[in-house]
Amino acid sequence: MSFWGLLLIGPALAGILDKGDPEKGKALYADQCAVCHSIKPGIHGHLGPTLAGVMGRRAGSVSDYDFSPAMAGDGRIWTPEALDRYLEDPKASLPGGRMKFFGLKDAFERADLIAFLKQISER
Repeated sequence: MSFWGLLLIGPALAGILDKGDPEKGKALYADQCAVCHSIKPGIHGHLGPTLAGVMGRRAGSVSDYDFSPAMAGDGRIWTPEALDRYLEDPKASLPGGRMKFFGLKDAFERADLIAFLKQISER
């Protein structure tokens, strides 16, 4: 993370993304994400695209899923930092996106969820 990134999140949270617990993240996925997103490759959820392989993938690039124009044209790569910003406040991070999620405000919970998403992306 850059110097400016550390200033933005504050020294108390620096390095938090490296300390996430994938088991806690799995529980958060089940509670917060599973209703809309699958983690099975090629299987979309009820309302959202699969999260299998999300880490390192270009936003809006999953085939056979109808993304909003905002997501389809965004071009960001889903890194831990990009996911952290998006999951904190999806509407602010991607104006015009369709995700019906108000965000995960707790930085430690986001780190746990991102650790789980990393884990399932490595399979």
